[in-house]
This record gives sequence, C-alpha cells and structure tokens, in this order.
Amino acid sequence: MDNNKSATLQLCIDEKCLILQLFYIDNLTLSLKNFLMNPNFTFVGVEVGDDISKIRNEYDLNCLLL
Repeated sequence: MDNNKSATLQLCIDEKCLILQLFYIDNLTLSLKNFLMNPNFTFVGVEVGDDISKIRNEYDLNCLLL
C-alpha cells in the first residue's frame, strides 16, 4: 500500500458523519463518484487544496476549489 495515499474522507451533516477509509479502497464506486461530483451539492472544508489535488490524482475525482 502507498503510505502517501489519502487516508480518509469525512462527510458530515450536523452531528452525523460518514468516514470512508480511502487508504483501503482502490477505486471509488460509480455511485459515490456521482454523489460527490453532483453539482447540486456543495461540500466545504478548511485548507483542503492539497487534499483535493491528492483525491483528484488518486481517484480521478474532480472537485472545484472556491
């Protein structure tokens, strides 16, 4: 396994969180990619520029950095 690979993806709504252990996933499912790339949803984070680049390279997941 690649030690530099992104470890987790955390998605939260209010007090409920889904934590995906990306370190153990080779490919994202199509349904998850469709959900994350859906233009009707906005995901936010703090200082995530480097994380977005890694996820783009590792999983071919395009994110818009605002």
